[in-house]
Amino acid sequence: MKFLLSNQTRYVYGAHATTTLINDFVNTRLGNYGPGVDEVNVVLVYLPTLGPSTATDGFSDFSKKVLRCPRATFFRAKRRMDILCFVSDVNAETIESHGHLSKTDAVSIASAAAASLDLIRPKFVETDAFDCDTFIADAKKALTEVVDAIEGNLKQE
Repeated sequence: MKFLLSNQTRYVYGAHATTTLINDFVNTRLGNYGPGVDEVNVVLVYLPTLGPSTATDGFSDFSKKVLRCPRATFFRAKRRMDILCFVSDVNAETIESHGHLSKTDAVSIASAAAASLDLIRPKFVETDAFDCDTFIADAKKALTEVVDAIEGNLKQE
């Protein structure tokens, strides 16, 4: 079972120093929940300061992603769950910069990721062979504990 947080702003997609630490922490605390799911990918979407763009200036894919949030999609054949969710109280420019985030921003990210996990429950049926409730409980517990565990790596506020 692999859990992966990634970040999406209008200009950046992928890992960030802080979300990489969050991924590592959460993954070491997850167990085996059945063969129905191999990975859960959570894409954290950060709106630009001016809000979502409706322009067709090369960023239409990002605008489409914004319009689809929040959403969970289960790719049963690939055994992969994808989740899109907003992080409303972290500035997109902060994610686009280098270095670790502040504790306040890390808490916001972990909280948004934890809340987004509830979107996956209706996607599963009994024959999917995945213990969704236990996975959600374990992942939420890890996301609640992660900020204190990585606090020494975070930017001082």
